[in-house]
Amino acid sequence: MLVKRYKRCPKCDSENSDTAKFCLKCGTNLQDVPVNTDLPGANFFETNVDQPDTLTITTGGIPNGFILAASVEVIGAGENYTEAWKTMIQNLKSILGIKGLDGIANYRVILSPFQTTSTKTKITLMLYADGILNVERKDKNLRTPDMKEDSL
Repeated sequence: MLVKRYKRCPKCDSENSDTAKFCLKCGTNLQDVPVNTDLPGANFFETNVDQPDTLTITTGGIPNGFILAASVEVIGAGENYTEAWKTMIQNLKSILGIKGLDGIANYRVILSPFQTTSTKTKITLMLYADGILNVERKDKNLRTPDMKEDSL
């Protein structure tokens, strides 16, 4: 799978090479513009959670009816992006189950530098999110955001 890396011009919004120093369309200086990375299979995270009726997963803020309960950090790794995403999702579901969380909000995923051994390359993805609890659930020990809890 190929990774798409590019710089987006802040003036004209055109895509340029990730090594471009100036925009090819308008000439704007791109030396301080960050490189964007599009990961193949990124939609896998949002569309293939096995239990959509019991887990709430959103890139947005904490939904109504939920409270912040913990900070969540999850790592996924594999030989390719699809494998890294799959292991990240498996690890996320395990952590949510172990900690009794109903989902996550405000998540972001970061591609770490490739980790290479002498025989193969591993791709590592790191997910950071707010762990959330449904305030109506009676069978959970609800925690409030001001309580300190180590990252999961």
